[in-house]
Amino acid sequence: MAEGLSNRDIGERLNITPNTVRDHLSEVMRRLEVSNRTSAVSTAFHLGLLP
Repeated sequence: MAEGLSNRDIGERLNITPNTVRDHLSEVMRRLEVSNRTSAVSTAFHLGLLP
């Protein structure tokens, strides 16, 4: 997600369906208490979860 990949592209890299990616990203955003992908990446970066 931090690389700007679509759910389809992420799924291809991980060998999972885009729907599974969507579900996991929704859970990540819920846990980070953000409402969109950009905020999730920014928050994860600030929390030190991303290099």
